[in-house]
Amino acid sequence: MTTTAIIGAPVIIAHPPAPTFQGLTPRQREVAQYLLQGQSNKDIARHLGISPATVKDHVHAILTRLGLKRRGELAAYARQNRA
Repeated sequence: MTTTAIIGAPVIIAHPPAPTFQGLTPRQREVAQYLLQGQSNKDIARHLGISPATVKDHVHAILTRLGLKRRGELAAYARQNRA
C-alpha cells in the first residue's frame, strides 16, 4: 500500500478481476487469455504445444459461443463481462 504525498491517505490499487467466459471449455478460456494478450495463433500454439490449426479451431469456437464475429471484439467482450 502506498500513501499520497498531499493528504497522506492510503491509496489502494485494485486490479480488475479476470473476465468470465461462461460456456467456454478450460482450454478455450486458456486460448482466450492469450488472445487478450494479442498473441497470434502461431504463438498460442507454441505456448500450448498444439498446432496452429487447433488454435484456429479454438478461436472459431470461442467467437461462436460468445456471439462475436472477429477476434478483436474479444477485448470489448472481456471488459463488459468481468466478474
